[in-house]
Amino acid sequence: MLELFRLEAESQTEILSQGILSIEKQQPTAETIESLMRAAHSLKGAARIVGLDGAVKVAHALEDLFIAAGEGSLKMESTDADLLLAGVDFLSAIAVADDHEGSDWAERASKLVSDLNQALSSELPPAENPAQATP
Repeated sequence: MLELFRLEAESQTEILSQGILSIEKQQPTAETIESLMRAAHSLKGAARIVGLDGAVKVAHALEDLFIAAGEGSLKMESTDADLLLAGVDFLSAIAVADDHEGSDWAERASKLVSDLNQALSSELPPAENPAQATP
């Protein structure tokens, strides 16, 4: 099972990396965001099947960001690319690691999830209702 996760991680992290590069270049399309969301979702499911809790949490946090971007409540900026790539790097590294259970993985996952959730909480403010705007 772990080998299947490794193969899935290899293909999905490639999709994530390419999509994040388009964010870095300020050229993400709706299709790009959709493919990022699907890749993160696939990795989350694959990690859950093999019991890699840290990978599940990181992939889920990435997926939440991509969903928010797809819904328009979060604007992906080029400055987000480093954080997103750190999540992808974590998923790539845990996929090929021999020791998946060490506390280092849990700590790294926790820090990444915290950082990703913080980025998610910086969603765009709601649009002002024109009827309530001050003249």
